[in-house]
Amino acid sequence: MTVTANPTSDPTALDFINLFERQSGTHAGVRKAHAKGICLSGTFTPESNNYSDSPIFTEESKILLRFSLGGGNPSLSDNAGGPRGAAVRFFASDGSVHNIAGLTVPLFAGSTPADFFTLLELSEPGPDGTVDQQALSEYVASVPAIAARSVWMATHNAPSSYASANYYGVHTFFFMKGDKRQKFRWTLLPDGGERLLEDGESLTDDQYRTELETALASDYIEFNWEAQIGTDEDTDVDPGQLWPEERPRINLGKMTIQSFADNQCDAFTFDPVQVTSGFAISDDPVLMMRSAAYAISYGKRLSGN
Repeated sequence: MTVTANPTSDPTALDFINLFERQSGTHAGVRKAHAKGICLSGTFTPESNNYSDSPIFTEESKILLRFSLGGGNPSLSDNAGGPRGAAVRFFASDGSVHNIAGLTVPLFAGSTPADFFTLLELSEPGPDGTVDQQALSEYVASVPAIAARSVWMATHNAPSSYASANYYGVHTFFFMKGDKRQKFRWTLLPDGGERLLEDGESLTDDQYRTELETALASDYIEFNWEAQIGTDEDTDVDPGQLWPEERPRINLGKMTIQSFADNQCDAFTFDPVQVTSGFAISDDPVLMMRSAAYAISYGKRLSGN
């Protein structure tokens, strides 16, 4: 038996929010995905960029950054499985803002929203409290993007600290300079290099915050923001497909995290389609779905739901 998504009934953003709440419980006033997070503040110092005339590449910008666990439970243990997230809001000197949001895995769990939704549904326990592992395994194997991601996850342990993880933008965006347009994908790379947990090593419930407190007590935390430059051959609508490793990469600048920012990240979403001039978004359907789901989640947060 091969389980596939029904293309005639693609899920809506509200379908995703309802599914997140069903699987993680209803937690009033918090994000419906990546609910457990830590907000920090710092600066972004750009490198010169010949591809974009965005104001974030002309001078230093203030940033808010939020590290997070996946899932909708704000009490989740740091030892939980799944990718970690990093989202950044840049405050440009002209008053505009630019958001990015990435994961510790370089490809998305599916090429379409329906791929991802079906994966989540099949991962949900049935009435007897168990997951149909056969149906789940067959589905994972039937969708190339999910199969490739599953292999990647099986060979990469969780990061030992939020500050020692690589974060991948997954989606394709475009640099804009005048009428010139250049596709790219981004990665955040920790200045001290990536450090993953050893096999058999585990985390305490709130170890990631403790690690950040220790690091910021004596120094700053720094990441390099890097762009992989795509060609016409590289997909700009499929976040479940990697680009060839040999594509050139450029350094966009350095993010310096200086302090905790308490609840400052709660006032907005890190919707990745909100970009400054000098950027354009792609027609990636998963990216569009994420934006709509962020808006619904934010509305629920504001209303205390």
